[in-house]
Amino acid sequence: RFVPRVGAPIKTCTVSPDGRVFALGLLNNTVKLVDATSNHSKRLIRAFTHMHGSASVPVGIVAAPRATVPGARPVATNGMPNTLQLYDAAADRLVDELEVAPPNAVRRDVRRGWLLPVARVEHAAFTSDGLWLVTVDQRAPGRGSGAEPECSLKFWLYSDATQRYELNTRVDGPHAGRVTALACHPRTHMAVTASEDARFKTWVAAPQASIQRSASGRLLYPPRTWHCRAEGYYRGLAFSSASFSPDGTVLALASRRVVSLWDPAAAALRFALAHPLPAKDDAVRSALFVHGCPLLVVVAPSALFVWNLVSRSLWWSYRAHFTH
Repeated sequence: RFVPRVGAPIKTCTVSPDGRVFALGLLNNTVKLVDATSNHSKRLIRAFTHMHGSASVPVGIVAAPRATVPGARPVATNGMPNTLQLYDAAADRLVDELEVAPPNAVRRDVRRGWLLPVARVEHAAFTSDGLWLVTVDQRAPGRGSGAEPECSLKFWLYSDATQRYELNTRVDGPHAGRVTALACHPRTHMAVTASEDARFKTWVAAPQASIQRSASGRLLYPPRTWHCRAEGYYRGLAFSSASFSPDGTVLALASRRVVSLWDPAAAALRFALAHPLPAKDDAVRSALFVHGCPLLVVVAPSALFVWNLVSRSLWWSYRAHFTH
């Protein structure tokens, strides 16, 4: 007998005392119970998943701004390469695992001799109210396949009925190059993506249509979708990071040795901050706002800068080697 697509490589296997159930221990820290007679899955016991063979966690750890299930406020991080897991650290419990990009059922092309690549979740962000989850998954072309890279920007809406995030809007190929940054506005339903194609785009949810009631009196919420509102660029430079100020009035975009500051509502450039980096090949890695004061922290591999945005002056800098 053959049981296909169990979800991950099988690490261990055992049989129940009565011989009716197989327990498969999978490499993704999951136990799958399979009926020995029908070969159907009976139950899936999941725990925190570690991407086997990779120390990279592209998404990092993103805190959910609201409880996605009663009594829990999980964090989002990478699970398997194509999934995003919501984990409640306080209760040491896996709340949910979201399959952002469905995997290929068959990965190996025997005739051509190459493996089909796996889509990887590289960016994730929540809106301020936790109603929306935004993800970016990218798939590199297989070696020798001649295929083009694939990228998808997805917007997931939280459902109170299922207590899960459900796919609402999908944008294939949001940029001509690899997406390098994703951020959500701290107050409104707006997101920004930045890319190696030297473009950034702002995305907004369509306005909420009128809410109606069914015959039983239940509220009917019409579907909302996302669309691109504006697109911008700065001197043809590729972007490496994006972040909003705490009040959402300023958007900071890092590109090489410059951090450009924009009005996100109008996609209008306000001013730019140039950085005298010590190494020739250095480039700004990230720019982050400080809550409660008009300061912007800029991190590069060999230096750290702190800017006062009111006076537009460099307050402090320090040379050191930063790995993250």
